[in-house]
Amino acid sequence: MRAASAWPSYQVRRWSTRAGLAPIPTAEPIYSMGAARGRGGRFMGEPGKGQIGQRGRGRGNRGRHGSQSGDRSGGGPGRAYLSSRFVNDRLRTELQQRSQLLQSQLNPETDAELGIPQKIHHYHSLYPLEDVSLVDDRPSMALGVRSFVLKGVSSLDGQAYVLRWIDGRQVILTPELLYTAHEIVDRWSVLGQHPHVLCPRQAVATKEVEDTASLVMVYDYHPAAASLEAVFMQPTATKSGLVRNACNEEQLWSFMVQLASALRAMHMAGLAARRGALAPSKVLLTSAGRLRMGALGLAEVLGDVTTGDRLQLQREDLTALGRLMLALACAGGAQMPSLEYCLSYFSVDFVTVLRHLLSSAEGGPLSNGKQLIAVLGERVAVEMETVHLQNEALINELSKECENGRLLRLLVKLGCINERPEGDMDSQWSETGDRYLLKLFRDFVFHQTSEDGAPVLDWGHMIEALNKLDAGVPEKILLLSRDEMSMLIVSYADIKRCAEGAYNELKTRAQKTRTVQGQQAMARKAPLQPQPQLSGGDQGGMYGIQ
Repeated sequence: MRAASAWPSYQVRRWSTRAGLAPIPTAEPIYSMGAARGRGGRFMGEPGKGQIGQRGRGRGNRGRHGSQSGDRSGGGPGRAYLSSRFVNDRLRTELQQRSQLLQSQLNPETDAELGIPQKIHHYHSLYPLEDVSLVDDRPSMALGVRSFVLKGVSSLDGQAYVLRWIDGRQVILTPELLYTAHEIVDRWSVLGQHPHVLCPRQAVATKEVEDTASLVMVYDYHPAAASLEAVFMQPTATKSGLVRNACNEEQLWSFMVQLASALRAMHMAGLAARRGALAPSKVLLTSAGRLRMGALGLAEVLGDVTTGDRLQLQREDLTALGRLMLALACAGGAQMPSLEYCLSYFSVDFVTVLRHLLSSAEGGPLSNGKQLIAVLGERVAVEMETVHLQNEALINELSKECENGRLLRLLVKLGCINERPEGDMDSQWSETGDRYLLKLFRDFVFHQTSEDGAPVLDWGHMIEALNKLDAGVPEKILLLSRDEMSMLIVSYADIKRCAEGAYNELKTRAQKTRTVQGQQAMARKAPLQPQPQLSGGDQGGMYGIQ
């Protein structure tokens, strides 16, 4: 990787991650935000006014999306990174990946080869979320039955959902089972908005899969989500061999707080996660380190009749959480999960909470999620601070897009006016009056040239000029025609008035045209009204014809 000093207008940045600092060689252009000096090609600006005078300010992004350096000056006052005007590259990549996954679908030939139907109930564009070729007749270790998951798009609302198909040969679909599934969906609907819970949204019956009557449970779809088992427990192939991505203690505390929040909400609603919901393969890790409990309600649908009351089921949930945390804590070691191993790598506080969780089912000090949240009080505060920092970073990114959207609307208006073809208007409409002033301003903003005639691509000048135009500031600039025969000194407020007037004129013409076309269309569709028939005598008397 080249040193940063080898690139006078670029800088190598370091992105912070939860595991530490990762150097990423990013060649990022820097644009000037200083005042104008001298003459730029065909156009001349007043010293200190014609170009940008705004200082570059900005803070580094904070939160789990990674952070940039807080110094956004680009190496000096009046200079800023071009990327500071746009969404963070990592966030943009994540959003693009999510959009791609939402739109993904298989070819019809591939559907037939994999045995995936064209649709299930009112869900179409089915796409497997796990390797269907690896799904065999063996039951799932977490659920006890064979199942696999698909992504499907609802024809009712156009949203993507997860369809968990349950093998109808192992779980016989009956009217009673379907009725029970509908009751369970209604029961879990009270937690439909919880950030760490994936509640069942619908239960449908289908015969499209393997030509067997089967039950399908529908859940919300979160693109690019992966199970904790896949992320932390399954080995990853590297140059040095197979390795596992072990969790650090900070991550484990965060995971424990999130899942404790989910259990607290369930237990206060009189529900329990039950068997399999806290298995590593059924807890999903989505963007920004958020966990969501999947496969909820399946144990009840599959007839999980447990001895013991609701309080005992809640204690068993805490024990299942303890087993999950213990498995994650020991995933990086070669030994079997044990508290003794955790004592060598984690704090005493963490191991103590683990011990209390593992003993909950046998009458330990913790009996429900509310008590666990009380024990995790300090860690809950840390998690809340992290979430607020993440929200602040996302709002900062959103503000950039709001600014860009504002400038886009302004550019669209100018694009509709500048050098507009003749149409039904005067052929010289765009070259006269206020429109000519806008044409000169367009050249002043985007067509600057240097003394030797080379194009000047100064983003700072362009963004600043558009911002001043949108605000309508009284600052004046000097506009020069291409033949250098016309010279105008105008303010941004004058240019804004011209732009709004010209665009409103176009809107008025467009509305009139649509109104006339609509009236003509209605006239063509309207049936002919029959004329009244009069007798011969009446006709002569009425029209004065004898």
